[in-house]
Amino acid sequence: MRAVRVEGPDGPNALKLAEVPEPKGSDGGVLIDVQAAGIGHLDLVCIRGEHQLRPSFPFTPGYEVAGKVRAAPAGSDLRRGERVAAYVDSGGYAEQVVADPGLVIRVPDDLDAHRAAALPVNVMTALYALQHRARTQAGEAVVVHGAGGGLGMAAVQVARLLGAEVFAVASDGIRADLARAAGASVVISAEDGWVERLRATLDKRGRVRADVVFDPVGGERLIESVRVLAPEGRLISVGFVAGIPHLPVNELLVRNLTLLGADWPPDDPVTRARLLPWTQAMVASGAIHPIVTRTAALAEAGSVLAALERREVAGKAVLEVTGAAWES
Repeated sequence: MRAVRVEGPDGPNALKLAEVPEPKGSDGGVLIDVQAAGIGHLDLVCIRGEHQLRPSFPFTPGYEVAGKVRAAPAGSDLRRGERVAAYVDSGGYAEQVVADPGLVIRVPDDLDAHRAAALPVNVMTALYALQHRARTQAGEAVVVHGAGGGLGMAAVQVARLLGAEVFAVASDGIRADLARAAGASVVISAEDGWVERLRATLDKRGRVRADVVFDPVGGERLIESVRVLAPEGRLISVGFVAGIPHLPVNELLVRNLTLLGADWPPDDPVTRARLLPWTQAMVASGAIHPIVTRTAALAEAGSVLAALERREVAGKAVLEVTGAAWES
């Protein structure tokens, strides 16, 4: 079968399309014929060897896939030919992959493989961060940074479903439009002065400051975000695209703020028991509607990741592996 291989920690240039043996359906695993694979910043960290769980080179990257079940383990309620999306430890940039049954989501007929492949990482990360870690409540004000990216758009949708009012921060007009399409009530430009503009907007809507800030950006953005939080507000860190910040903890102390990390553990059965049923229900009902802005062939994985690293990809990018139309 065809698969993308990473030969060493040299970034997108190290990705090559190759022929590799088909995976064997291991005991307890679901063998999936992959139709589409999601691309995100997590993949960039992984292929550079910077992820805390460093796979041995060479390997096939990719954490999220959509496709059809080829084989399911005994006792599973999954059946051959069912349309699914899944989180996988790695190996998603390939024509077949084996997934843990507990990380497989059934996909309704009206959701194509491109959009289904955008579900497993982004939606479950946003849900884990906003519901499980920050305990977001209905009626709260949630600020989402990077709201025009794949994870940011998922956070906007999840926050809305939890009953929050969403204030998005986006870096340009294209990303602002994507944040609005995802459901943000207000979009603020991330240019200099965003803190003052956001605080003025919150004030106009009768809010002192924000209750929750969802931050996949890091760097100075995270440090500045402290200034928009209300007393006892929660700041959730989910990534460091702009670098790892050094936050003065006195800022947390004086207003009783909480700084949270959110890196959902797929191997934790308790966490899975919370995330999977909610995600499955929201997908089945159509409440979650992933927005895909760029598709590319499997052989173009390296060039798409390079563009993502240069911040040239707004929204969510997906690889078309074996044809993203749901063939009968």
